[in-house]
Amino acid sequence: MKIALISQREYHLSGLENVTGLEYKYYSYFEKNGFVLIPIPNSLSMLDDILENVKFTHIILSGGNDIDSSTYLQESLYVQDSSIIRDKIELRLLEVATQNNIPVLGICRGMQFINVFFGGKLIQSLQNQMLNSSHGPNTTHKVLVSNPEITEFLDSEVFTTNSFHSQGVNPLVKAQELDIFAIHPETQIIEGLHHPSYPIAGVQWHPERTGGSAKLDRFIIKSFRDLRLFWKKTNKK
Repeated sequence: MKIALISQREYHLSGLENVTGLEYKYYSYFEKNGFVLIPIPNSLSMLDDILENVKFTHIILSGGNDIDSSTYLQESLYVQDSSIIRDKIELRLLEVATQNNIPVLGICRGMQFINVFFGGKLIQSLQNQMLNSSHGPNTTHKVLVSNPEITEFLDSEVFTTNSFHSQGVNPLVKAQELDIFAIHPETQIIEGLHHPSYPIAGVQWHPERTGGSAKLDRFIIKSFRDLRLFWKKTNKK
């Protein structure tokens, strides 16, 4: 079994202090695929203790929460459910990953944060900032995959994925350092990004949820676990 640190959503509950949490589907899905997950509280001091004392092999940036626009130096136009402390937690996790060549998988918001970390920005609201808003949350749609390792192994270039995001990345706001491996062809919303040198990649959909291509998700998660595909250790700068 591989040991993965995983970031968590920050819930803003009326009348209560903020709550950190992770959907159970992450635990059950990744356990079936050979992982033990260690959730990271949204506390920098506790994160430092975990990084110092826990022997982990992988890092997962989970979904949930908008990324605060100040993190990528933009005015907040449509950001609604952001968490500055979560942004700081994931920033620290990616710093550790790049310094130590640790494999990282970003899921939904996690892919967006990888883009921001490497200098990209975000479309803050797909519905309000794009003419074609059919790429809405809680839907399924087709994605075009360009990576030959994936397409040759699965014998297809087009797959169905679920979609739960209201923000996104397109080629205009993509970090220059990152490469695209999956895209929604009708809107040019990027569905898969990876770094060509670091073992870091992300998908815009949720592999742990239903509605997408199980074979595509299984191939990606097993590649992440076994350090294949985008997570080959030989990618180190």
